[in-house]
Amino acid sequence: MARRTAAQCPCGAAYDSKGICSACGKKRVRSGAYCGWHSFWCVIGTLFLIGCIATNLTIRSYLKSEKISKAMSETNLAAVSIGSETVAEMIRQEYVSDDAVLVEDVEAAIQGMGIEDFVVKKIKAYAQLLRGESNDVVQITTDEIVGLVEKSQGDVYDKCMLVIEEKDKEELRDTLEEPLHVVNKLMTVLYGSPAMRALARWRLSIPRVIVDIVLLLLLLWRWMQVRLNAGKKRDGAFKGMGMTILIPSAVTLLSAVILVLSGAFTPDGTESLSALKNAIASPYWGLGAVGVICGVVLMFIAAMLRRSEEQKVDALLNKNTKPVAPTKMESVEVPSVVEKPAPIRKAPEETVPCVYCCRQLAVNARFCIYCGKPQSAPATETTPEPETMPKPETEAAAEESIAPQE
Repeated sequence: MARRTAAQCPCGAAYDSKGICSACGKKRVRSGAYCGWHSFWCVIGTLFLIGCIATNLTIRSYLKSEKISKAMSETNLAAVSIGSETVAEMIRQEYVSDDAVLVEDVEAAIQGMGIEDFVVKKIKAYAQLLRGESNDVVQITTDEIVGLVEKSQGDVYDKCMLVIEEKDKEELRDTLEEPLHVVNKLMTVLYGSPAMRALARWRLSIPRVIVDIVLLLLLLWRWMQVRLNAGKKRDGAFKGMGMTILIPSAVTLLSAVILVLSGAFTPDGTESLSALKNAIASPYWGLGAVGVICGVVLMFIAAMLRRSEEQKVDALLNKNTKPVAPTKMESVEVPSVVEKPAPIRKAPEETVPCVYCCRQLAVNARFCIYCGKPQSAPATETTPEPETMPKPETEAAAEESIAPQE
């Protein structure tokens, strides 16, 4: 089930119209359906660009070496196997009623038509058009096909005892008129004007290959942005493009191997299109190998990026949970029984009586905490007069002894 797009940022603020958080500035995470849909189109774009590059390099290889035309000139179409029979055997069985006519006679009659030379001529003319050596549009008309039949009419009669009549030629014209008209019309549209010829030649140039490679890199960057917008890791883009390139390249390389090896199992004495198969498959050996290497390199980069991101996460976690180095502690003897310390008693302070109310106050008290009067004021008003006390006998006797002398 696709993940819903959040309406608010995890910090609690709302997103603006561009999907940017108004508080923290982070971009809104897109849904899983968004990532899957855009990744699908990235895969389609990758396949298209890889196909354009492969087609460009393949045709350039054919035009440079002329392998197709050379292999075609060495091919015997009469000995080409169709199923379990050759072309000559099929014609001998279906059209020849005379038992004296052999398969070799039919092969000789087909070779006399010059079909191989006709095909090579058209291939060379098409190659000259693409290389810019000629501006003539390649056309195949019914008159040329009927001319091949008329060229071998005598050999067909002499070797196969077959008579080619005018009605046979008209029937051949009617059969080939429509398909040849479509092919000739398409060739006129593609190469009939200078602009279209220039465009066709540019499609096979090296700058076109460079443009396709640049577009492929931009597509990879876009794929990474799609994954980042969906909250996924960017290494998935490298892995996806690597798999998209690796699988078709491996299939192409395997097909080229099978096509070449199939010629080794041709029955003895029977010619086939083995030379033409090898010429067609020759560019795909290198293209398949290069594609496999590129796919493996992209997947290796994806693994390196994934490993790098995991190391960053591990380093961040280790930094946040870094253990504190233990400090050296001195051994301290702990008594087996911990005694409760005796409470500290405060020594009693010296006190003096208030000069007014006679209540006990601190020695340095300036005011009485009871009556509120200052302790430095004189106490004459409230001090009672001393009462007359009887003098002791000793003092009275001393006074009497002193009195006569006066």
